Amino acid sequence: MEIRTLAHLPLSVLVDCFVQSFEGYSVKVSNSVEYYAARWKAAMVRLDCSYGMFDGELLVGFVLHAIDTRQGVRMAFNDGTGVLPAYRGRRIVQALYAQAIPALKAMGIALLSLEVIQQNEVALKAYTRVGFRIVKEYFCFKGVLLARPDAAMRLEATTFHRMEWNTLPAQAWQAWEHQPESLEGGNFQYYYVWRKEERVGYFVVQPEYNYVAQVDCMHHSPVHWNALLMGVSQIANPVKVNNVDSRQPEKIHYLRRHGLQAYIHQYEMQMPL
Repeated sequence: MEIRTLAHLPLSVLVDCFVQSFEGYSVKVSNSVEYYAARWKAAMVRLDCSYGMFDGELLVGFVLHAIDTRQGVRMAFNDGTGVLPAYRGRRIVQALYAQAIPALKAMGIALLSLEVIQQNEVALKAYTRVGFRIVKEYFCFKGVLLARPDAAMRLEATTFHRMEWNTLPAQAWQAWEHQPESLEGGNFQYYYVWRKEERVGYFVVQPEYNYVAQVDCMHHSPVHWNALLMGVSQIANPVKVNNVDSRQPEKIHYLRRHGLQAYIHQYEMQMPL
């Protein structure tokens, strides 16, 4: 078997391997090439910095790397790892990283990062062997929002470039695909939520997928969170709200209080180079 970059691999071949690698997985994955093309472009995935294990011409495993400078650090984020079921148990992930790390380091990458489901013990062990360590814990929620009617609530549609990112809460705690640098290239809608004359919160959403990338209150209170989630429910419901940092207990409390349930728990792992 041979390791090569994915620079010249047709996207359809990569997506096919991705889907097969996640068959029977706890989370259902899309099989749409268009979906992954848009998602990976927004996340800044670079196939020339991503690596695959090939058995002849068959792609049997891969690591996708998104490359960017985040919070002043040049980073490579693992936006997807997979190994075909028939090839598991051969330490393919470790072999891919053994090839990738020197190349990433040579191009100035200072930090590697990834997300992994807590219950995926095989992946956790593999990443730990490579040198990754847990730095964050995330909760992923889904369900039907149950917000009370509030006649004082109104929505203000806005745009990415009109969002006041520097004033919004907990931006440093957002996961890679939810950070402004990733959102800018995606197909998202942006809203501020007002109650009477006060801007109480905001959210970023993909209505076609019922996916909320960011949602938060300016100041935590039952009335403000109800107004905020009522606003979300007018654009998308049911919803998914992934990768809520465990250091946000108030936010977790109000999401649960308004009908959402945690269905996945994830870790973020990092490795300095």
